Amino acid sequence: MTPRATDQTRDLYLQSALLAGEILIRSNAEAYRVEDTVQHILSASDYVNGNVVAQTTSFYLSVEEPDGPPKTYIRRIEDRSLNLHRINCVNNISRCVTKKTITIEEAHEQLASLKDSEYSTVQKNLATFFFINLMLLLLKGTMTDLLVNQPISAIIVLILHFGRRFSTPKMLFNYLCCATAAMLANLATIALPFAVQTDILIISCIIPMVPGISLTNAVRDIFRGDYAAGLAKLLESILIAVFIALGTASGLLLVRG
Repeated sequence: MTPRATDQTRDLYLQSALLAGEILIRSNAEAYRVEDTVQHILSASDYVNGNVVAQTTSFYLSVEEPDGPPKTYIRRIEDRSLNLHRINCVNNISRCVTKKTITIEEAHEQLASLKDSEYSTVQKNLATFFFINLMLLLLKGTMTDLLVNQPISAIIVLILHFGRRFSTPKMLFNYLCCATAAMLANLATIALPFAVQTDILIISCIIPMVPGISLTNAVRDIFRGDYAAGLAKLLESILIAVFIALGTASGLLLVRG
């Protein structure tokens, strides 16, 4: 292999490691997973003394070349959303690089072409719609409650869709969703001549917004000693829960005074 080819390959390992770390943080992966995955890719190269520090909204990568000065890179990540599909794909690619079952060129190509999700927007919206209604049945809602919940859940799905499409802050559109769900459920209780279970209607609509996995990841980071990343995710989860509660309370107050 010529020195030029060696330099190109070495740079490709570095670019692949940076891309993998960026994708993982955008997918809201745990800090230790980001660091471990990036180290797996770097371990297959001839870089020495590679160091990775992952935070909730950024990560830092520093490597040393055998015959050159150290290099340091910083990536700032502002747009994040939980995506287990991308986390799993990046994890598998990094392990394949370590085992030499794929070349670094193939790995970089797969990372660069990695889709945001294996499902389309329509499929995700339909899944959310059915999830809300099936959750209502799980909470022992009646068929009457299910029929009343159809238009409410459809409106919630639309708000979530447009919130993601226009990059609205997560806490804001969670607040709007919860306020809308509480208002519509209470209006249905007042307007309809038959009884409906208002609490079940509201709970089933707000469950998709509950940050359960984010909270779990925060606790895992804290237990592994990544206190900065873990506490930041914990605070974010608490704020999301607070806005969910505020939205629900606002909807109830607007209807019931």
